Amino acid sequence: LEEKRAMERKEQERIAAIEDRQLAAEDQYSSLQDEADAKTRKLNKLFAKYQSICEELREVAEDQQREREDMLDTIRTLTRQMKLKDMVIHSFIPREDSEKVRKRAVWDEDHEAWVLQRLSQQGKGAQLKRPVSASSQKRPVSDYAK
Repeated sequence: LEEKRAMERKEQERIAAIEDRQLAAEDQYSSLQDEADAKTRKLNKLFAKYQSICEELREVAEDQQREREDMLDTIRTLTRQMKLKDMVIHSFIPREDSEKVRKRAVWDEDHEAWVLQRLSQQGKGAQLKRPVSASSQKRPVSDYAK
C-alpha cells in the first residue's frame, strides 16, 4: 500500500514538473489581461495541489488515529485479561505452586512463547516422592477395600 502511494506520488511529481515547465514557457505575454489569466490559471492549479496535499495529510492523520485507537483497545483488552488471570491464580492456586511454575517458566525466542521446563530438567536431580499410605502399605487403600 505504501509502495503504491509512493509510486503515485512520484508520478504526480513528474506531471507537476512537466506542468511547471509548460507554465514557465508561457511567460511571454502579449497583454496584461493574458498575464492575469495565466497567473490565475497557475494560482488555481497550485491551490488545487495544496488542497490535495492537505486532504492527503488529513487522511494520514486519520489512519494514524485509527491505528492508535486500535492499539489502545488491544492494550486495554490484554490488561483486562491479565488482571482476570492474576485474580484467578491468586484466588485458586496456592502461592507455593504458582511460584514453582514461575520458576520453571522459560521464554522461547523461536516460538515467542513461555515454555515450562520438565521437572527432571530443573537441575539438582530432585525427584518428587509419591505420598506414603497412611496405613504403611505400598499403595493407598480405601476403607471399603480393607
